[in-house]
Amino acid sequence: MRLYSYMSRMTTLTEVMTTLTEVMTTLTEVMATLTEVMATLTEVMATLTEVMATLTEVMTTLTEVMTTLTEVMTTLTEVMTTLTEVFPCFFLSCKANARVKPAKTGHGPHSS
Repeated sequence: MRLYSYMSRMTTLTEVMTTLTEVMTTLTEVMATLTEVMATLTEVMATLTEVMATLTEVMTTLTEVMTTLTEVMTTLTEVMTTLTEVFPCFFLSCKANARVKPAKTGHGPHSS
């Protein structure tokens, strides 16, 4: 009976060792997959870092363009102000001046 009990225990231990070996193999495969995932995530992070750097450059360029456009608009406003001061009738439509009739002096074909 003891021999049978010993053999039964040895079979159980062998089964346990086989199961542990399978578990270790599965864990090794999982670790390999996780390593691949980490490598992929590292590549993704590097790409995202490059994208962020590019977006920062684009934002800087857009800020410079907006600054330039603001300066151009300021200059155009100054030019229009100057032209309005120099040539008011052209820019302000001198209808008021056009409605003023010259005084009759008695000269010309329509004088009375």
